[in-house]
Amino acid sequence: MSHRSEELAYRLRQQEFLAGFGLFALQAIDLDALLQEACWVSATGLGGELSKVLEYRPNEDEFLLRAGVGWRPGVVGHARAAADLGSAAGYAFRTGEAVLSSHLGAVAAEGEDRFRASQVMVEHGVRRAINAPIRGRDWSFGVLEVDSPQENKFTQADIAFLQGVANILGVAMERVRVEQAVQESEESFRTLANSIPQLAWMADASGSIYWYNQRIFDYTGL
Repeated sequence: MSHRSEELAYRLRQQEFLAGFGLFALQAIDLDALLQEACWVSATGLGGELSKVLEYRPNEDEFLLRAGVGWRPGVVGHARAAADLGSAAGYAFRTGEAVLSSHLGAVAAEGEDRFRASQVMVEHGVRRAINAPIRGRDWSFGVLEVDSPQENKFTQADIAFLQGVANILGVAMERVRVEQAVQESEESFRTLANSIPQLAWMADASGSIYWYNQRIFDYTGL
């Protein structure tokens, strides 16, 4: 197979991964499962061994490695990383721009010395990475990142793929957050309505009653 044919097949696989993740994201109701799936899709689609979601923690002004693929036991859910402009993840988060880094951890003479690698990346021998910001309409969650210990470089097309995953993730997270807020609001309303001593009910425009509070059931014995 020629290089051009291999490249085309590689990009088509990435499009298939994006389409599959879009369908998963439409149906997801669990945030942790959504984040973990985004990591798997990103790593598989870019041929990287490592991927992670970094959640920004404003109180500490740093990232928590919230979900990930390929990391050693004890890393996911515990590892922290700097969120300043000196790290690629911090730069992506603060500027809203996807970042491609090569030769991470290498001396300046080898090439890339713009960003420093986190301790976790150094321990896993990471040499290149792509970071894409995860955002909603009016909020920023963190960064989606794919890392690799291999020296061959990611490309601009790879950046577009990862940003596509991050964009889908951001929209899906926003939907999950809204649905959770609605559910919590409904539960709070039920708790309040069932705790009052008055008889309460709801009716539609035609006068048909479709909801009673617990007080009515207790009063009538229904």
